[in-house]
Amino acid sequence: MSRARHMQDEFYGSQTVAGPLFEQRDPGPFALSRAQASPDELLIAGLIWKHKGRANPISLARLRELTNFSERHIKSVVEQLVVTHRIRIGARREEPVGYFVIVDAEDQLTAARTFRNQILAMWRRLKVIDDRRSLVEFLGQLNLGENHDNDTRSDIDEAQPERDAGSSRSDGSRS
Repeated sequence: MSRARHMQDEFYGSQTVAGPLFEQRDPGPFALSRAQASPDELLIAGLIWKHKGRANPISLARLRELTNFSERHIKSVVEQLVVTHRIRIGARREEPVGYFVIVDAEDQLTAARTFRNQILAMWRRLKVIDDRRSLVEFLGQLNLGENHDNDTRSDIDEAQPERDAGSSRSDGSRS
């Protein structure tokens, strides 16, 4: 057994979970991970792991109290726990708020709904901020300040950064 896995077993304890047909040992939060966990990941995962199900989350404020980490750092570590270590951690934004271990289908739906709503809200903001007409207006203002009376449309096209790898060039070809 690796030293890291031994440390994880000591940290989480040797819990036994009763299943429908037999008892089994709780594998701990890093059972699906192939990556080495950092000390911060071990700590936060251990705290969240004790909060199974959407009805029993641990709040961000409580995690801050227990770890002395910033909100931004905790959120970053939780992201790594989910993405890198494949720990099924959900979040709730309505009471009771906080992070929880996903243990059933309703937990998964709750967690997915939270992120779906966040993505949609961010998309609505992006549509307003990334409005092409506003960009053209801003670039047009810059060009007007230079007192050029020639075709400002070509100046705007040249000054405009490419938005993505598939955007069209001024000569009509695809980049």
